[in-house]
Amino acid sequence: MASSAILAIDDDVDDHIRTFCATRPRLEPATVIRDIARIVCIANLVRNGTLDGEQMVLCGGMAMRCLDSPRISVFDGDTASHVPPDTRALAASICHDEDDMEIVAGPWRLGNQLVTFAPVAYDARFSQLAGAQDEFSLSVAHRGIERAAIWRTLNHRYPFPVLTENVLVPIMDPDEILAEKIVSWWLFGHAKHYNDTAFLAARLMGEGRDREPQLRRLIRALVAKKLDVNRAVSGNVARRVAALDATERRRRLADPDRHVDPRRDFDSLSYLHGTPPSRASVGGLVQRVVIPILFD
Repeated sequence: MASSAILAIDDDVDDHIRTFCATRPRLEPATVIRDIARIVCIANLVRNGTLDGEQMVLCGGMAMRCLDSPRISVFDGDTASHVPPDTRALAASICHDEDDMEIVAGPWRLGNQLVTFAPVAYDARFSQLAGAQDEFSLSVAHRGIERAAIWRTLNHRYPFPVLTENVLVPIMDPDEILAEKIVSWWLFGHAKHYNDTAFLAARLMGEGRDREPQLRRLIRALVAKKLDVNRAVSGNVARRVAALDATERRRRLADPDRHVDPRRDFDSLSYLHGTPPSRASVGGLVQRVVIPILFD
């Protein structure tokens, strides 16, 4: 029997998707359909009590969307857990079936304090577009959550109906997300982490918190904790952490072009709304907000 519906899709949703993508050259209809499938997956995990804000929180790009980030991640969903998840129970909770969508959790692989379900296959029965049957991945990191979750509306940001009702979802505290983004940028050089760092910096400025001494102490402590956690991931990551003296940390923030991974560069990023931020504006936010928080 199909699960109670999470989707509320119009009959002409394919036309809406085509129109939406037509004004966003980097966005493909297949990406939108995959994104809708991930949104349904997250809403289902909240509904069945798996994504509860106590043991598990949403993080990564989908959590950033709940903070009104215009950037869209493409293939994955990230969560964090206080404890190692029960993989069989989690696989069952990921699966969902309703009239317009079926989601099936595939095999999982185990890393160091990380479980990744890949593929999570879906059949978006509401669409006749290419990509209606595809897959994404869902990861659960159980490397520690330092701050209490905050609850935000699962913000899909599409100008057409998607969900039957508003869904509140627990996301990682934004200050902790900022620390994770900074450390991830230092270690791996993916442009999405640098741009997300800048977005969170702008958010701090808007709140008037960027110059607060207690915020600086908090972010520095969280960064130190995240670096310690990464030292235990693998020998390769531990060596990357060891290479991060204060000079190198500052350089990678101040001069992103020398550090960015060319396979994950700034031109690879996709946005749901607005024009992509200029490199100057992104770099300026990191210079004005993040570097003083960490080093001054």
